[in-house]
Amino acid sequence: MVIAGFIWIILGCLLIQNTIHVFRDYSHVELAQQHYYAYSEAARLLRQGSNTLTEQARLYAITFDLHYLLGYFREKNTDRRREQAINILGDIPESTEIKRLIIHAVRDSRTLEYTEYRSMNLIIAANSYDRTVLPKEIEKLLSANPLSEADRNLSKEEKLDLARKLLANTDYLQQKKKIWGGVEFHMSKMLEDTKQQYLANSTKVTRRYFYQIIYLSIQTLILLSLLLYAFIVNRQRLEATRKLEGTNVHLVHEAQLVKREADMQLQQTKLEAQLAAQELEVKLKQKELEDRNMLFAALSHDMRTPLNSIIGFTDLLRSENNMPAPQKDSLDSIAYSGSILLELINDLLDFFKLEAGKMEFNYNYYDFQELVQSIVKTFKPTTDAKKLQLVMNVAKMPALYIDMEHVRRILSNLISNAVKFTSEGTITISASCLDNDAETKTLVFSVKDTGVGIEPDEIKILTEPYMQGKAKSNIKGTGLGLSICKILLKNMKGTLSITSDKGIGSTFTVTLNDIKFSEQTIEHKEDESSQLNPSIKELSLLMVDDTSLNLKMLNLMCEKLGITKTRSAKNGKDALDLLRTPPLPDIVMTDIQMPIMDGMELVSEIRKDPSLSALPVYAVTANIEMLKNYRENGFTGLLLKPYNIAKLTEFFNKIHDDFLDKDNKHDENRY
Repeated sequence: MVIAGFIWIILGCLLIQNTIHVFRDYSHVELAQQHYYAYSEAARLLRQGSNTLTEQARLYAITFDLHYLLGYFREKNTDRRREQAINILGDIPESTEIKRLIIHAVRDSRTLEYTEYRSMNLIIAANSYDRTVLPKEIEKLLSANPLSEADRNLSKEEKLDLARKLLANTDYLQQKKKIWGGVEFHMSKMLEDTKQQYLANSTKVTRRYFYQIIYLSIQTLILLSLLLYAFIVNRQRLEATRKLEGTNVHLVHEAQLVKREADMQLQQTKLEAQLAAQELEVKLKQKELEDRNMLFAALSHDMRTPLNSIIGFTDLLRSENNMPAPQKDSLDSIAYSGSILLELINDLLDFFKLEAGKMEFNYNYYDFQELVQSIVKTFKPTTDAKKLQLVMNVAKMPALYIDMEHVRRILSNLISNAVKFTSEGTITISASCLDNDAETKTLVFSVKDTGVGIEPDEIKILTEPYMQGKAKSNIKGTGLGLSICKILLKNMKGTLSITSDKGIGSTFTVTLNDIKFSEQTIEHKEDESSQLNPSIKELSLLMVDDTSLNLKMLNLMCEKLGITKTRSAKNGKDALDLLRTPPLPDIVMTDIQMPIMDGMELVSEIRKDPSLSALPVYAVTANIEMLKNYRENGFTGLLLKPYNIAKLTEFFNKIHDDFLDKDNKHDENRY
């Protein structure tokens, strides 16, 4: 015990010493991090300040725009980013040399400033600008560097030509590089050194923490051993005393008490272990769900992008007239396969959202009968092709407070299944509304088919994820449709029941309870016309996408619709260059993921520019998550890939009111 206690004390001293080192090393980590951020910010300011002066002077020499002259002196007299860099470096001991280099570079750059002032004076003299309109401090600096007699005697064209050549001269650029090159090299070296210090100190802190864990673990083991030893010794002493002083009855009673206490401790330990295991299992499952959702969202985007070309080009070919029947049938098969693949992707996305509890529900008052009619209309071409009768038997009912999109999804899934597994006969959609009380009703709707039917033992597992009946062996799918319906209904306080007779048909019945209703007439927007509004053809478009195939498809679709005023760009930077070169387009349609400058950066730059901020910008993306927050990111609207001609027509018709009905007429500044 004495040796163990001595070891425990030594470990305690080591632990205290290690803790002191941890605080010291951690302070070094923070200091290195602060220095790294200071050097990074100083480097940025130096680069921006130097580049701004050169860029503004050269732009003024090219465009003669007073805006660039003012920008030059705003950087020199107001922004003063090079002086800001010196201030940011502050009292960092290691920054003495770099501050000295910056100060010398600023002083040596006066020769560059003289060249820039000479170029500006030449332009002002050549164009006979009135110097009195310039701010006093700018006029004072320019007047302090007057033109020579030879410069003043030059003609207007010679002055302008000399002004441009001065700033495009190789000597001017090499002199700038010579002055600031050493500063940039030394700054890069200081950044790298600071980063290495940060990493080294971080490693030390991690190692110290590891030592602390080891010390604490050993101390805990020694302490537990001492306590156990003390407990055993004390127990032996008590037992010996009881044997000497007590009777057999007391010994039996004491043994029972000891056993009861041990059992209680064991039960408590088991319970704590179970709770800890359950908590860990929940956390692991949640992490697994989040990782899987992120993975599939990325895969969904990557699958939707090529699927956009497949569906789009197929739709373009199908729209051609006088196409031979075999080719038309082949294109119909490709289009159908594309729609099935898109349905599978959507099923998986919705299932993962529901499983993770991230599906959103939006309720409002809707006309259920009108909803059923719109769904039936979408399935009519398919049922006609299979020579099936599609019967709608929906009773008249008031406006119901439901989530229209999710109810549409449930009913569409049930009808889709019925169409898949019915080769002949009738599919009947029935719906009625039952009274509950003065405020709520019960909505019951069903889909009945004359298909192959379902085995009784299969009905119980049919709504489980990835489960399909034997009848589905020849029909591909994820097996998620009914499980998605089941989870959606559970969130909406509804149920799904299935009845079936093998070889006769099946009936799927949905019941939604406690639904609020309104007797008032619900106004609905009319469906977008399948024909493009003629006014849209006059609009001009700028299409931005790094994939040539996507640009080609969108351009062909626009030509098909009669929209011919289009331009295209491969990335956001190229698009900005086009936007800043008149004429302006009426609409910008941009992809999100692009090299050099992506769609998010592009719309941000457009909103910052006063001359472009009002320009409508629409995102064209395969990322379905963008539907949630595209307006917060600055976009006017969104077109989700994949799309076809009909969807593109609907998209253009929806934005019609935003332009032609708001006096956004074409002018000479638009193409």
